[in-house]
Amino acid sequence: MKATRNEVYAHPTGGQPLLFDLFVPEHVVEPPLVIFLHGGGWISGDKSMYHDEVAVWVRAGLACACVSYRLAPLHIFPAPIADLQDAVMFFRREQHALGLSNKIAAMGNSAGGHLALMLALCDTYMGDGAVTESFKVNAATCICPITDVRNPRETHDPIAWSFLEQFLGTLNDEDRNNLASPITHVSPGDAPCLLIHGDVDDVVPVQQSISMAQALSQFGVEHELLVLENEYHSFSYNGWHTIRERSQAFMLKHLGAGIQSVDTSPR
Repeated sequence: MKATRNEVYAHPTGGQPLLFDLFVPEHVVEPPLVIFLHGGGWISGDKSMYHDEVAVWVRAGLACACVSYRLAPLHIFPAPIADLQDAVMFFRREQHALGLSNKIAAMGNSAGGHLALMLALCDTYMGDGAVTESFKVNAATCICPITDVRNPRETHDPIAWSFLEQFLGTLNDEDRNNLASPITHVSPGDAPCLLIHGDVDDVVPVQQSISMAQALSQFGVEHELLVLENEYHSFSYNGWHTIRERSQAFMLKHLGAGIQSVDTSPR
């Protein structure tokens, strides 16, 4: 595995450079890329939170990028979405230099699940200026994601109100809440999405994923919904093992066609 750490993918105006760690299998020619998006309610966490996952994914023939993004409350919506759209465009633009294919997926949990959905569904660039490159991913795995922040006091438990308000800047801006909700961005032809949620999630209601799956069905978007019994917002060891297996199978299904191994046989 070839590892590159703390490289810059974007320089947002008035902010710190945004960094990524990249892990590429050495036995695969131009592997697809999975961008891992950490959780933390959009207000905490860092790119190292998915480092423990990297080795398993690289062995499966997939490159992995763990990326940073701007956090609330200093940087409210839509800053993190703009950052990650920039990340997708960066990896597509630099694919040959980095030894990658142009197939890119996103995977995240909680707030990271929300961001992964936005990368799969949102057709609007959230940054400054116009872009001509594709900033949408080819597939997304979304673990206990926040999918709908419309009427947040009705659709979310009080435990979530504080970080939702910090992310949005206010809970009372209907247009902002609508734009920040992945469920409002679903349209035909969107990337396949895998939704995973614990049925007793104590932070993000499982209904968030159920409603998202219904919206994807309505628009004919390919998706899978996996509800894990007796799993909370923090998953058990067995629960996470299931998540990893299903996520890898999903990613390989949608990204893995054409993966070519490097010929290491003696000449």
